[in-house]
Amino acid sequence: MKIRNYTATDKSTCIDIFKSNQPKFFAEHELVDFIDFLDEDPQPYYCLVDSETVVGCGGYWVDLDNKQASLTWGMIKNNRHGEGLGKRLTVYRLHTICISKQADTIRIDTSQHTFEFYKKLGFIVDKITPDGYTKGLHQYDMTLPITPATSQKIREQFNLLELQSP
Repeated sequence: MKIRNYTATDKSTCIDIFKSNQPKFFAEHELVDFIDFLDEDPQPYYCLVDSETVVGCGGYWVDLDNKQASLTWGMIKNNRHGEGLGKRLTVYRLHTICISKQADTIRIDTSQHTFEFYKKLGFIVDKITPDGYTKGLHQYDMTLPITPATSQKIREQFNLLELQSP
């Protein structure tokens, strides 16, 4: 299992991963937004690779003026959910943000299906918008303040996941 930078050659695989998570995790209309995002050659954006196969992707961007980072388009292929891959990719991104020291807060918008996952990582729900993405798919805006304690916890999780890598 490894995490590497996204390249344009990963586009079709990432789109397939996105589609594998529809309609439960992503609204139909979001596919166009995701494709546009990939076409902009997003960086930092990563691929989670298992035995030479991309099984997940996700990244972040940093608003340097406001010292806020946002997690972007994180997902794991639907048939690989429940294996801890989402945690591995998310902790990797959180760790990278923390060591960059470019942000004081990390933001994410997610749905009712995944907000508990982020809550376990320390994110706090700031706002819930019913049907925020589409009918039946609610938007949860969440934040994670980057404090010394938060950074330490993320570093420990990152180190633990690295030790568990084959």
